[in-house]
Amino acid sequence: MDWLSIGALILSLLAICISLVQNRFENHSKRKEFVGQLLNLFISDEKILKTFSMVDYNREWYTRAFHLENNKVQSEIDQLLLLFNIIVKLKQDRQITQKDFKLFDYQLNRILRDEQVQHYLWNLYHFSRKSKSLSPYEDLIDYMRKEKMIDAAFNSAESKEKYLNF
Repeated sequence: MDWLSIGALILSLLAICISLVQNRFENHSKRKEFVGQLLNLFISDEKILKTFSMVDYNREWYTRAFHLENNKVQSEIDQLLLLFNIIVKLKQDRQITQKDFKLFDYQLNRILRDEQVQHYLWNLYHFSRKSKSLSPYEDLIDYMRKEKMIDAAFNSAESKEKYLNF
């Protein structure tokens, strides 16, 4: 090899290294921006704040009437749970770091330890199983199992009052 080829190889390797560092920095910045947007929902979105407070202050919301057509509360609860499901999925897929995930720890624990939320997730889980599909909140349920927020009775289709037909 001549000096010109060696120089070109070194420059190519240097360009690749610079590109990798720049890519990592951009990904870090995008992730931080995205996590900031998620956090902002918990601070500024009125619907999310209202729904979180309703669950956090243990207001009764999960009754047989919850599953009636056009129930506004069901839509709001589903939106909140979907947001948490996305956060848990991002953590499972390593799209956000443990440090990022901890920013949602309080809200996540308050919601997922709530008896009514667990009852709703239990009904959806067993309804989904009967129809041979996954629950829309499968990642949340897996997280709850991993964190021991639910016990083995959750797997029994007879352990809670059924509000869905399964």
